[in-house]
Amino acid sequence: EYLLYAYGKLEQECDHIALMVVGSGPLKFLLKDLANSLKLKNFIVNLLIFPLQELIKLYSTADIFVLPTLEDIWGFVINEAMACGLPVVATRASQAARKMIHSGENGYIVKEADSEELYHVLKKLVYNSRRREKMGEKSREIVEREFDASHMVNGFISAIKYCIKKR
Repeated sequence: EYLLYAYGKLEQECDHIALMVVGSGPLKFLLKDLANSLKLKNFIVNLLIFPLQELIKLYSTADIFVLPTLEDIWGFVINEAMACGLPVVATRASQAARKMIHSGENGYIVKEADSEELYHVLKKLVYNSRRREKMGEKSREIVEREFDASHMVNGFISAIKYCIKKR
């Protein structure tokens, strides 16, 4: 809901933006009702679960990716969005955000449940296409350099070796 409040404020200032919420969860009806009460014009809720190829198409239509989570161990969607070259905005409640977002370089980390801070960083990105482009390039660079499959495999192997030694 904090994203909807931030977006609603931004939509009042800028008529060429849209917000798409993808996925499903316990808040889906609350979000639809809130969007209606805020009279959001360009708000799309896509509550389906998509195969990876379809998700890649959705990412490619976006200019910014936002994960306004209040609690998340590792939002793999951040990896996906960065691999698709998007600037990423997420809350500090996301462990993935803390590891993957270099604030100001490839996105921003905001305080959870703070629609005002979210609004301000989104505004920076919405009004500056060059900044979005540079941040998107940096996202792809970071994910390729630090979070590719070989890094993940090595991390799993290290974790397994650690567990074996502790036994």
